[in-house]
Amino acid sequence: MNFLLLTIVVLPLFNCFANVAIAENKIKILVEKFSMIFSFAALIGLYNKLEDAHSLEIMGLTSELSIKFAVNNENISYLFLLNFIWLTYGFHAERFLAISANKNIFQFKIFFAFTIALINLVILANNLPTLLLAYNCLALSCYFLTTKFLFKATNSSSKIFLFLIFIESFLLLFAIIITAKFGGQLTFSKEGILNNVGSIKTASLFLLYFGGILLTILSSSNLLFYRNCDADSPSIYLLLPLFFGIAKLYIFTKVIIEVFGIGVFSAIISKINLEILAFIFLANLLISLVLLLFSRDFKAIFFHLFFSQLIAAFFAIILYALYDEASIYSAMPNLILSVTLIFLTFSNLILYLKKAENKDMVGLFFQMKITVFLLLFGFLNLCGIVPSLGMVEKYSLLKIIFQNNLIIAQAFFILNSLCLFLFTVKLFFPLFLKSEIVRSENDKKLAAKIDSASSLMLSALVVAAIIFVLPIIQFFE
Repeated sequence: MNFLLLTIVVLPLFNCFANVAIAENKIKILVEKFSMIFSFAALIGLYNKLEDAHSLEIMGLTSELSIKFAVNNENISYLFLLNFIWLTYGFHAERFLAISANKNIFQFKIFFAFTIALINLVILANNLPTLLLAYNCLALSCYFLTTKFLFKATNSSSKIFLFLIFIESFLLLFAIIITAKFGGQLTFSKEGILNNVGSIKTASLFLLYFGGILLTILSSSNLLFYRNCDADSPSIYLLLPLFFGIAKLYIFTKVIIEVFGIGVFSAIISKINLEILAFIFLANLLISLVLLLFSRDFKAIFFHLFFSQLIAAFFAIILYALYDEASIYSAMPNLILSVTLIFLTFSNLILYLKKAENKDMVGLFFQMKITVFLLLFGFLNLCGIVPSLGMVEKYSLLKIIFQNNLIIAQAFFILNSLCLFLFTVKLFFPLFLKSEIVRSENDKKLAAKIDSASSLMLSALVVAAIIFVLPIIQFFE
């Protein structure tokens, strides 16, 4: 069992080493594919063993400051999600970057595998020091990403981005020190570490954790980050869902459940006032949605779409924690699977518009049917339109919001759903229009080649199947 867990942690790092040490491209590709598939197989073996042994701890010393890892039935689902995305991005990136003739393909893959390894450590962390260490390493790797791929050099924008990320890390460090003082332990607990601490102290701690996780999201820093980076690099589509999505959503959920505990968290929100928090999220959502509706290119669309729905996912976690604890883990997979599918199809459309002689989107569906259909599936899931995983999540959120008469949350839900629906119509209307535009043979061949890459995205089709089939069966059962 220890071997399987170490395999999951080590294989992404081995993949990084292979990309650096091996000169032959074919061998690099073979090692990469082997690493991804074997890591997923190790996860399946680990899951089967967890049926007998509910949890496992490795590298745990007696001191609270030791490095501790544990796997259980909750976090292994996140490991499956993360490694599934590794497979999805990995197999798709090979064809996408080859078609786009990207010169940084192996540097890109090194960063990707290293990020996967760090997020594995974040998910497996069994105490706050281990979580902070893995999170800080992830933040530092994101800084190297911004200087190497996005900004091309260290400039004022990259420095501001780095500064905000490390302000978050400092707030988390400060919160962890105070948690050790008040709670007397740093190892995660199902009952919560702070369940015997006074309400004023826990409310102050919550604000520190809240700032340490959400500062770069609930501020204009993400807009500065987008406006000043070279968004032509596909690595921007990795940074957003991996660092801001998986890592932050998981840490936020972990802190609520195993640091504060659901009972203490509910008491904190009643003291702070849920309506104030809802208003903060609503204001940030409104800014992101307005920018989304007025976006004119796919890069801006993906950026503002992701941040608006990430804000919605954080707010959904808070509502689930207060009113439906059993569903608290459902917000993250729904967002990440949708973003993965949208990323894959957006990247293909961006590539086509970048290389085609005629860049008109009218009637493009008839040239790239598979790509446009997959993109539509992703948006239907975000909108919660039947039949999709989003339908189940939107229904449960709608039930919570209206049963408890949460006025600002109702405005949040209606605004998000309405803007997503309007944007979906705006985006797809020209794609499905019949056009009299005559595209050149080169454009037709390019569209067919890129759409062929979409047809070979078996992982993306599996994502679509998960989104549209399994949740519907479970819902009706």
